[in-house]
Amino acid sequence: MYTFRWWKMYIIGFILGFNKFFSCVGFGPVTSTGKILGGIDAKVSVATTTYAKVPICLFDFAIWFISEGAYMVAWFPMVLCVGAAIGGAIGP
Repeated sequence: MYTFRWWKMYIIGFILGFNKFFSCVGFGPVTSTGKILGGIDAKVSVATTTYAKVPICLFDFAIWFISEGAYMVAWFPMVLCVGAAIGGAIGP
């Protein structure tokens, strides 16, 4: 259906970088969909996008922690647990 072309990946990468820089959201859907439209298999697209999120999220957390989050560390795990519990109950 779709054929892989590097120029398609460059365009998606540019859109993804712009979107991530200004809004900090939409990384997964934009990347996965862009890869699929670029000609990569859907399962490979989702797997590589998820794998790429790990260093980005760790870097974002480190920047947040250094800049303003050091005093909020005590609350951070609790907030994550509450969010995960609510999402786990609603999501499935």
